[in-house]
Amino acid sequence: MSGKGEYKEMKEMYRKIVTKRCLLSMVEKLSRGRKIITAVIALAVVVIGAALVFIVMLPEQEPQVPVVGHIHMTGAGGFRDTMSDFIAGQFEVPVEFEATGSRYLRDYLTIALARGSIERGTLFSYNHRQVHRQFEAARPFIAEFPDLFPVRAELAELADPRGELHLVWVDAYVIIYNPDLIAREEVPSTLVELAEFDQPISVVTTGCLGTWGTMAFYHHLGEEAFRRLIGNAEVTGSLGDVTKAVREGTVAVGISSLLNVMVRDGDVGVIWPRDGAIAKPAYLVIPDNPTDYHLRLAQIIMSPVAAELFAREFNMASALPDGPVPAIVEENNFNFVFIPTQAIICEETAARVDQIVGS
Repeated sequence: MSGKGEYKEMKEMYRKIVTKRCLLSMVEKLSRGRKIITAVIALAVVVIGAALVFIVMLPEQEPQVPVVGHIHMTGAGGFRDTMSDFIAGQFEVPVEFEATGSRYLRDYLTIALARGSIERGTLFSYNHRQVHRQFEAARPFIAEFPDLFPVRAELAELADPRGELHLVWVDAYVIIYNPDLIAREEVPSTLVELAEFDQPISVVTTGCLGTWGTMAFYHHLGEEAFRRLIGNAEVTGSLGDVTKAVREGTVAVGISSLLNVMVRDGDVGVIWPRDGAIAKPAYLVIPDNPTDYHLRLAQIIMSPVAAELFAREFNMASALPDGPVPAIVEENNFNFVFIPTQAIICEETAARVDQIVGS
């Protein structure tokens, strides 16, 4: 007999035993002549017996599905759904994981830091200052696996020597333009030139990429040039808004990211800054005392199959040795600018940047 059949037979047997015992108890006590008290007791026994039978007859509870991870991805372009479907398809058993923007990741990390443990493997991009700060604070609760996932030589500067943050891919801020409004040779080729450009531009200043990006631009340009860059921005806002403004011709030139779908799909012209494109990395975190599910999630995210997906769908440069990268990255010889962590998480600088941006 199957386990399920045995379980049903046991439930029926238990129901009969309970019912029989209840009836025998009623007969015995009624025969003693204490009819009123016995009736009350008998009624209580019947009620308790019925409750026990009800509990036994409840449907079998499904085993709890483990929550193994949290993926920090933009929902634009279907990226979040693409990632969710891919990961779910790689597990042999049902698992749950969150796929959200930074707000819900920040909420989770706030609780995790207060509790003193991180219980999810997490893929996160340096899209938000607070996320960056939280993961620095969370290092005591992150497993250390030095050299678990080798990093390609061109991105070695972004590798975490402690083996707590595993580099997955690298995004980059690029200069974009509308070829119907301006010729490529007339477009500024560096962020410094963009700050001095004689036409209004668009600059991402809000959302995940904006809060991180403005800190990176400030560090890269210095305060004076950063002020000029922001002052020259006719369109500011989210990555999608500023990229759309260039595509639709509100302004001819702006700043965007390789991840943006309009950049990926060639809806705008793209120029890799001559002095280097600011790199925006994404990392994988494995919690302390990882389960088999956490380790499997890490293997999935760091697999060559995943790297192909990231390059094709997300326009990202894989951190794996010999992993796929967008053509523009290879054509520009991985000419990235790496912004140090302390420059991004400095709260004093953040207050200064926000004052300049006006947020």
